[in-house]
Amino acid sequence: MTRLRLLKASRLPVERLPPCLGMLEDLQVLDVRGHAFRGPDAIPEELGRLSELREFIAFGKGRIDCPTKEEHEKNPRTPSWDSKWRCRSGNWAVRFDDETLPWWRWRKLTKFWADQNWFEGTVPELLATAWPRLSRLDLYDNALEGALPGNLADLPLLTLQLHNNRLSGQVPDRLHARCIQTLTLHLNEHLDGCIPEQHATVTVSARGIPGHLQLCRHNSGNAAGKRPEL
Repeated sequence: MTRLRLLKASRLPVERLPPCLGMLEDLQVLDVRGHAFRGPDAIPEELGRLSELREFIAFGKGRIDCPTKEEHEKNPRTPSWDSKWRCRSGNWAVRFDDETLPWWRWRKLTKFWADQNWFEGTVPELLATAWPRLSRLDLYDNALEGALPGNLADLPLLTLQLHNNRLSGQVPDRLHARCIQTLTLHLNEHLDGCIPEQHATVTVSARGIPGHLQLCRHNSGNAAGKRPEL
């Protein structure tokens, strides 16, 4: 078996994948979208044996309704890109940068698609060395913090979607030279710097959430690295 999609049963939410999936040595695509995963144990240690895995699809379908006042006081919530509210208590809420997680052993990975899961932690430098073949990274609508590592530019990325997180610092200059086809970094309030002009749409800031991204224009009237006002 090279492809597996685990369908969601409405009355039986899956919070943890079965360890026996680690026996599928030839598996290349694992699609577990829309389940109710909770915490680091959702991906058992045994899944680290999936050495042929190319694609991991696990975007979330967590709670999207507004919580009561009492719940809001206990659990953080954030607006999503789709104008709905998401709560930590209703999502996966795992540290993406936890080096003990099995997915860091999937050396042949080309696609990691896991938006809307309330992933915490950072986008670590480890990513570029653990997944040297990665061409698509979808981690938007999570709770990632910190700076973007410059070594993301070492990857053959065609799609990089990190909008609606809590990223900060400067957009690495090295990303400007990459032939990324889809780049979304908006809705990161404390992320600064400029982005290539062909990705102008990422400067849009929805629902009044502030941001500081601007366009990099490389021409005679504007030297590289300067950020014109939009």
